[in-house]
Amino acid sequence: MKVIHIAGFSNSGKTTLIRELIPALADYGPVGVVKHLGHHDYELPEGKDTTAFFEAGAEISVGVDGARSVAAVRETDLDMILEILCDAGIRYAIIEGFKTKPFPKVVIGEYPGAEQVILTNPAVTDILERLDLFFDFFTAGGLTREMRAGCEAGMTLLISTTRCPLIADLAALATLRAEFSERLQGSGGITVRLEYRESAGELEITTGICAPDGRTAAETSLRAAGILLPVIAGRRD
Repeated sequence: MKVIHIAGFSNSGKTTLIRELIPALADYGPVGVVKHLGHHDYELPEGKDTTAFFEAGAEISVGVDGARSVAAVRETDLDMILEILCDAGIRYAIIEGFKTKPFPKVVIGEYPGAEQVILTNPAVTDILERLDLFFDFFTAGGLTREMRAGCEAGMTLLISTTRCPLIADLAALATLRAEFSERLQGSGGITVRLEYRESAGELEITTGICAPDGRTAAETSLRAAGILLPVIAGRRD
């Protein structure tokens, strides 16, 4: 899931850009938006059952009608919200605000001191042309959704996740991610993905394999483990 961070002061034009960006990104995949409300707390509508359920202690309270669902979620940590979006199959997450978050940014207006700025006052087409520069956020659930969608009926899908202390050679892991599919595809008919993320001092590595049959998937998984082991252990074998 690409995280497209839009930052700038109030009335700089962030909302206008995002409203134009959403339909353009939707041509490539599902879009989600997260807005930082700052000091303006959102008031849930009074007298509604969903509000009553939330105030009674529900972690998530959802109202569903024939056209949409509306949810109140108790979680406020941005990384956790991004996990929810990624698990739900969102491919492009636009976040507005959260100025201190260390994501590559699009800055609207004057914003002195901004870090990791990719574009300033861009057009929508400028953003679409630079999507590869934005942060890739992944979860095991999100990767599973993506691989399941592309793994044809009758084939075997194998997803494996490893969590370990953050001692891995991250530079080597980044290189391996780029080469992983080519090294493991073998005779063809196999789709392979490697994704990883750092979280709370740990490293989470997920591999996805779509193969013609269970045996090929298992054999490919064993080969993948052999390739990953030295990197996870922080060695350069």
